[in-house]
Amino acid sequence: MNANVATNPTTPFKFYPNPNQGTLFVQVNDPDKNNWDLQISDMVGKVLYQQNFATIDLLLGIELPKNISRGFYIISLQNGNTVHKQVFIRE
Repeated sequence: MNANVATNPTTPFKFYPNPNQGTLFVQVNDPDKNNWDLQISDMVGKVLYQQNFATIDLLLGIELPKNISRGFYIISLQNGNTVHKQVFIRE
């Protein structure tokens, strides 16, 4: 599978707070109501959390699992072949 990685600042989601202490809020704005795959992975690519959803406008609260300790992590949202990635810090 070939995926396009979006690197521009106009991603369809934002998340906060960053740095984070346990609960991560993800806001997705998608007027086409697509299916999304959300993943949180460590810096070497190991997936630690995954969730699928369809949305137009959604605010998702994620209680980070205990295996996500202090450090840097990647949050990614994939829609078809397009992947949007950003880094967050767990304190």
